[in-house]
Amino acid sequence: HPDFVEQVRANVARRQRGEEGEAQYEIKILRKDGEERWILVRGSTIRYRGRFAGLAVCLDITEEKRREARLFHLNRVLKAVRNVNQLIVREKNRERLVQGICRELVEGCGYTGAGVVLFGTEQPSVIALGFSEEHLSTFGTVLERILKDPGHPQDRVKKMAPTDLTVPSSLPRPGEGLFVAPLRWGERLYGGIVVALPLPFLNDEEEETLFLELSQDLSFALYSIDLETIREEAQRALQESEEQFRTLAESLPVATLIRAHTGWVYVNPFFEALTGYRATELTDELWSEISPEGTALLSRWHERIAMLPFEAEFTLTTKGQKTKWVLARLTPIRYREEEALLVLLLDLTERKLAEDRIRYLTFHDTLTGLYNRTFFEQEMNRLDTPENLPLSVIMGDLNGLKLVNDTFGHTMGDEFLRQAARILEGVCKDRGVVARLGGDEFVVLLPRTSSAEVQALGESIQEEFKKTAVSSIPLSISLGYGTKTDPNQPLDEVLRIAENWMYQRKLTESLSFHNQVLQAFRASLRAVTQETEEHSQRIRELALRLGKALGLSQRELDELGLLAEFHDIGKIAIPQNILEKPGPLDEEEWAIVKKHPEVGFRITQSIWELSSIANYILFHHERFDGTGYPRGLQGEDIPLLSRIIAICDAYDVMVTGRPYRKARTKKEAIEELRRCSGTQFDPRIVEAFIEILEEERHQNP
Repeated sequence: HPDFVEQVRANVARRQRGEEGEAQYEIKILRKDGEERWILVRGSTIRYRGRFAGLAVCLDITEEKRREARLFHLNRVLKAVRNVNQLIVREKNRERLVQGICRELVEGCGYTGAGVVLFGTEQPSVIALGFSEEHLSTFGTVLERILKDPGHPQDRVKKMAPTDLTVPSSLPRPGEGLFVAPLRWGERLYGGIVVALPLPFLNDEEEETLFLELSQDLSFALYSIDLETIREEAQRALQESEEQFRTLAESLPVATLIRAHTGWVYVNPFFEALTGYRATELTDELWSEISPEGTALLSRWHERIAMLPFEAEFTLTTKGQKTKWVLARLTPIRYREEEALLVLLLDLTERKLAEDRIRYLTFHDTLTGLYNRTFFEQEMNRLDTPENLPLSVIMGDLNGLKLVNDTFGHTMGDEFLRQAARILEGVCKDRGVVARLGGDEFVVLLPRTSSAEVQALGESIQEEFKKTAVSSIPLSISLGYGTKTDPNQPLDEVLRIAENWMYQRKLTESLSFHNQVLQAFRASLRAVTQETEEHSQRIRELALRLGKALGLSQRELDELGLLAEFHDIGKIAIPQNILEKPGPLDEEEWAIVKKHPEVGFRITQSIWELSSIANYILFHHERFDGTGYPRGLQGEDIPLLSRIIAICDAYDVMVTGRPYRKARTKKEAIEELRRCSGTQFDPRIVEAFIEILEEERHQNP
């Protein structure tokens, strides 16, 4: 990538001058197809054939970078949502509130634009930041059409990309998408809120959830401002006449009550919608039963008159035994020439649930349910005290996650992470804080736990991992430990000790883990393809005889032997119903099957013992005439070993048959090879292979 050329040159130059023996750095590269990827480069200076040389290992970390960027962005959004809630508490002016929210969304979240459209009796009013005049001229009409569309769910976010033909071409801008959510509380539609964000975030469920929560918070704030207006109107109406007050109160979408010294003297119909109890059922005894907190608040109501207007939040229990949160606004009034309280009860239940969801997202990893890095770092600061010594740490790195993601997809990779989290939490939950730091890394913080105790816990974790597999792939984790016993020792240093130990263990355990994975892949391959060990052995023998006849080196013969066994390893990712389908495959199923060379390539690239045959697996379904897959290579552009194994495999399939295909005679199979020579197969290799078969026939007539 042009942005990193100078950095790479400088790093290489430093090692050439001997200033830096080892180096590790992250850079962006451009693939041949133009795609940008992030890689981690680990470089060192070595002696090679008597000369100094540079050795570099490159690890693709694109997905990790994307996850980091997503997590960073979501944390910004969470912080902005909290700031918006604080603003809602402080600001009671509608315009200033909306302006402040738009500013927080742009400056705090990093959205490129934010706007709110408020519907009125005439034209919608628009308050926005980060949008051009061209955008603002269409905002009101576009959002009103979207939000009032009966076909669009009123409690969901509308997502719009530049390809959305239902909106003007300038909405949204290239490279961006729009989130649009209604501002609705109860039956009242106040308007809508819209933000412009980069397209990669448009389909992020957590992003959408947070935006919807924010829209609900703003909806509540607008309703709350309306409620204050309602309170003032009710107070004025009561001063003018009781009849006028009742006319107003009967139509209010909020529970409205009047409490006098003699008890509850007025309850409007909305009280039943809130609690399930009719107005005539409300007595002091019932109020005490449904809301002890509210009872305590009102028990000495006459003493609060000097303090009012007054607000308080508490819970009440409905007739259906559901718990609801309410905000009570109390105002002193004169009712029938007596002192009384006007009580407005606003349903806060949805808002409280939204706050709980935001609090959960702030401190939890949504995939595994464990605590996240943010919470873990807070707990580090809280628990790093002398009374918690010895304070121990377990660092864990899940083995083979990239391999699983590449082979079976991220759905299975996610299941790997969930199973790992389940084990760690099961062993350690009652002892300390278990968190997922991100990617495949986990950490456990254990107060008042000695070095011996933490290692015993680690052994228990490993025992549970040994018992667990996902789709026959063993679950494996490398662990490292650290213990703080000195109050003056920085806890970060203990974390580094645990992390270094973990990486050392990962190196020593990798061979054993790869052997387990290889065995699991062998078993899975035979299970999904229904191929026997004899089939693999026959192909191996045929391939090695052909390879020797073609003059291959010993290294190439060794690779050919591996290729014979693992050339179809990518099939373990194909659904069983497709592999076992008795009839012809449809277009979609065939497209899935044709992916197996690429899946096999990714699998073998990730396993050191098989990495040398990855390219051969990728191209073993190419055809000599260039009509094969996945790349359409032609002639000798197809690797030699791929051309060899294609012929050996095809021959064995023909002469042994399959459940869905009758076996052919050797003579018929040879005729088919000749017929496909020059189109499907390399003619030179076909002739060499037929010569071997003819020799075998003469030796064993």
